[in-house]
Amino acid sequence: MRLMLSLIILSLILVACGTGDPTATPSVFSDPLPDASDLTATPNDFEERELATEEVGVLVTPQTNVEQGQAPLPGTLAFDDSEDDENFNEPFDRVIFRRHGGGPTAVAFRLELYQDGSYEINNEFTGQVDPSVITNVDTLIKELRFFSINTPMLGPGGDDTNYRYDITVERAGDELTINAEDGFIPQPFQRLIATLVSIYIGIADTIGLE
Repeated sequence: MRLMLSLIILSLILVACGTGDPTATPSVFSDPLPDASDLTATPNDFEERELATEEVGVLVTPQTNVEQGQAPLPGTLAFDDSEDDENFNEPFDRVIFRRHGGGPTAVAFRLELYQDGSYEINNEFTGQVDPSVITNVDTLIKELRFFSINTPMLGPGGDDTNYRYDITVERAGDELTINAEDGFIPQPFQRLIATLVSIYIGIADTIGLE
């Protein structure tokens, strides 16, 4: 009797647990999974970009000779060889050298040198220099190829504290004036200016100019 009762109770429990689809599998997700057909591809977050071509600056190297249409850079010694200097070996006839600027306390002067060794300062004082002085100046003019120089040696202006120089060379009927300013003069050309300033100082000391 007790065995029959136990079997009846067990049968009732099995019936109660077996309701629903016996083949269903419990899911671990609270929401149903989407159907695969509903899934769409998303675009790549990194778009392909065309690299911009940047203009690359070219390093300019000062050239000894300036081609037609080119402008030499300030501070570099360049030459115009478009025409031959037929009188290159001729000595200079006259050099006119003028210094001005340099500030309110600077001494301005004008110096003229002639091939025969004579000089004139400030259109007033005259005399004679040693022949070696003339030879030295003539050599510098040739070494610099003075009549072929094509170089800007002036700044933008506005600075009165800079010395300015005007050099005119006359030779065998040719004449050329070069204007220069401190801070814009190529080193080789500075030698000529320093030599002419030194000649003036030597003469000024001799004749008692201040």
